Amino acid sequence: MKIVLSFRNLLWALWFVGIAFGCTSIKSVSSQPTVENADQPPEFVGGEDKLYDFISATMKFPQDAVNAGVEGKVLVQFVVLKDGQIVDAMIQKSIHPSLDKEALRIVRAMPPWQPGKKNGTAVNTRYSLSIAFEFK
Repeated sequence: MKIVLSFRNLLWALWFVGIAFGCTSIKSVSSQPTVENADQPPEFVGGEDKLYDFISATMKFPQDAVNAGVEGKVLVQFVVLKDGQIVDAMIQKSIHPSLDKEALRIVRAMPPWQPGKKNGTAVNTRYSLSIAFEFK
């Protein structure tokens, strides 16, 4: 049996694999330049304290991770667009599949941020955020 993989079929296959493994985002900025180190980094509106308040209020500790006794920090990377929207969230450091999924859910639920700036102009900025999952 000969398998012919056209470019279109390849794109569909990649899309399906992405859906199956939860590797999707609402927007993509692959065609837009992204800055790693802005002069002024992006910031959650209200600052770091409000960011961690939001994370605490939004977090739902997955029961299977509780049952397994898993806790720790998940590192999530995402892009803050010029308009403050968050896109392309992905896991940089994993500790447990359900905690990774919850960390992505939290990041994708965030309201728009203050964008990063380079030379006084808003730019698309890559940002990493550590989300701690700890038993209380």
